[in-house]
Amino acid sequence: MPGVMNDYDRLAESYSESNETAIFNAYYERPAMLALAGRS
Repeated sequence: MPGVMNDYDRLAESYSESNETAIFNAYYERPAMLALAGRS
């Protein structure tokens, strides 16, 4: 059914929104992953 969100979609959307501004991600995880990818 188009337009119906399942539990995964709701969780993914919420996670994505909070992950963008999370201090741990912004200062620890993202810089480390970018460095591993050669994009620091």
